[in-house]
Amino acid sequence: MEDRAAFDAALAQSPQGDLLQCYGWGELKRRSGWIPLRCLIERRGAPVAAATILKRRIPGTPWSFFYLPRGPALDSGDRATLAFFRDALRHLARRHRAAFAKLDPDVADDAAAGADADAADPKVLLRRCGFTPVPPDDSVIGGTQPRAVWRLNLDKPLDGLHAGLAKDNKYFLRRAEREKIVVRQGEEADLAIFHQLFEGTGKRKGFIVRGLGYFEAMWRNLAPDGHLKLFIADYKGPPLAAVLIWRIIAWAHGEGCEFFDFGGVPWQRSAPMEHFKGSFGRVSAGAHRGV
Repeated sequence: MEDRAAFDAALAQSPQGDLLQCYGWGELKRRSGWIPLRCLIERRGAPVAAATILKRRIPGTPWSFFYLPRGPALDSGDRATLAFFRDALRHLARRHRAAFAKLDPDVADDAAAGADADAADPKVLLRRCGFTPVPPDDSVIGGTQPRAVWRLNLDKPLDGLHAGLAKDNKYFLRRAEREKIVVRQGEEADLAIFHQLFEGTGKRKGFIVRGLGYFEAMWRNLAPDGHLKLFIADYKGPPLAAVLIWRIIAWAHGEGCEFFDFGGVPWQRSAPMEHFKGSFGRVSAGAHRGV
């Protein structure tokens, strides 16, 4: 499947569609040694499943393996489509000598699939179709995508979302208006500003930050299709911060987005992170497990 526009259009129609499954993300991962393969399944001319399958060689062997970040994009409660995709994945694995496939579907891991579990539950169907859950403590295969994410539903009017902000956040927004802080959408040239700020944050917080070249490649692969936006907050000229979350939430609401994804959070509870992300309203915490 090499029709970029058609693939992304099919992905956008799926409730399970995710940025990490889009065409541009697969092209971005080429720079780090992955080979993207794409699968689109249609029923009576209408797409019912889409998947970006990342392939990588296993060093020192003739074998490879597949990885589907937040994929596939399909109705995981539809057993017929899921079984058809499983068979297509097996066929593709034989062609590419893939020893195994790791999937990180956007399926909540909030209940056990016992004997009395609902037969339409996605976790039950995944098991019945032959997929095996990755043990939660498997840090090698199971630790690729965050198990827990926080999302703010945007199904209220903007005033309603504003009312859900913590008191401190409302004060900060009023102060930002008084001090003439301007939030603008950035361009590719602003990536250097973003990276400088992000690198400083990484040093303070102790996490690794990729080089500027990675973010430039991300821009080239994702921004043209509208999958990447950069927001810069300026204060009297010089940049104040790369992200002013409320303004981005407001922009996303205006664009008709369903939710604002705060990204991954530690599986073990983190009071400072929960306090910060929770200060923007009632967020839903979802847990995922790979198969």
